[in-house]
Amino acid sequence: MSGNLIVIGRIQRAIGLHGECAIEVFGSTFENLEIPAEILIGVRESETRSIVVNKIEYRPKCIVCSFSGIDDRESVDQIRGQFLFVEKAKLPSLDDDQYYHFELEGMKVYSDTNAFIGVVDNVYNFPTVDSLEIRRSNGDLIMVPLTNDSVLKIDSELRKITVNPDFLEELL
Repeated sequence: MSGNLIVIGRIQRAIGLHGECAIEVFGSTFENLEIPAEILIGVRESETRSIVVNKIEYRPKCIVCSFSGIDDRESVDQIRGQFLFVEKAKLPSLDDDQYYHFELEGMKVYSDTNAFIGVVDNVYNFPTVDSLEIRRSNGDLIMVPLTNDSVLKIDSELRKITVNPDFLEELL
């Protein structure tokens, strides 16, 4: 099943006594789940099983979930540290100007004069803004916020991102 699953989160710890748990969320896919949602859970992509998300609660310091069959602290402890996955085919479609993080990873990054900058290594979902981690050809990493000011164009067919050169001057 390699490559068909997207990691959307990880079980952090039990919250309370009735099987609720804090979730570390990766990207914005988690917030698009329609509850109840059948997803997959496991320590790695090749070892998953189905689980149903019954509730998602956004609290000030964490996201709290409850799952079918997980109804006490001990049950949460058994799945603690495991990853939450969804199948790519089951992801809701996005608007033309929206992208899932995994779609951006591996894209080549250029300036508006077509000078090669690097390749998107990772996309981070920071509290204030998503950011592209770009690996330069010399191995250095730079972070570019995923904003209209810094990213001029994303061409998914060419797998190419064009970045504002004025913004790059500050980073390079």
